[in-house]
Amino acid sequence: MNPEFQSIGEAFVRHYYQLYDEGNKDALMHLYHDSALLTFEGDQKQGKPAIVEKHKSVAVKTAHAITRADCHPMMNGGILVAVLGQLKTEGEEKALGYTHTFVIQPEAATFFIVNEIFQLALHNF
Repeated sequence: MNPEFQSIGEAFVRHYYQLYDEGNKDALMHLYHDSALLTFEGDQKQGKPAIVEKHKSVAVKTAHAITRADCHPMMNGGILVAVLGQLKTEGEEKALGYTHTFVIQPEAATFFIVNEIFQLALHNF
């Protein structure tokens, strides 16, 4: 297990959302493993190109506010990163709560996303 799991996970999340919120979703491509799997609001995509296309289809301008990023080491050197935050998209006044979970794996002195789940925190009473 990597003893630096918390600082690596937090740095990864900051970098990911910086790229995402800049609006250039193509810049995310290098963060994903070739066979990465994304579940975005129940819609599954596999592979770097399909995942980036999904992110490009969501919103051009976004702003993420991270409430908390909890990180756990995994036995294979990977890190589970669970993010709780709020998301604002261009043209929307109200921020929406969300959860975003990543599994990142080490490879060649860096980490790649191998699994990702994004879900808005919407509730129906």
